[in-house]
Amino acid sequence: MVNILLIEFTTLALLPWVYLTVFVVPLLLLDVAVSVYLRGRPGTLGEIGRGMLIGCIAGPAALAFFIPLYFLAAATGLI
Repeated sequence: MVNILLIEFTTLALLPWVYLTVFVVPLLLLDVAVSVYLRGRPGTLGEIGRGMLIGCIAGPAALAFFIPLYFLAAATGLI
């Protein structure tokens, strides 16, 4: 849960792309590397790794879902 919270916060709060590329991308790559390493472990550590990978997908998936909906709502005059 903490992983999803951090990924969502950094994706949505630090949306200016300069901050995203300088600070967030290296942390995301480190997070993905740790989660892939843990995913290969048996038992609870493997489950934690799989959960971290799902958390890494949550932020970009939310943006991919909400940005087109925002533009659609703006185009139809709802906003």
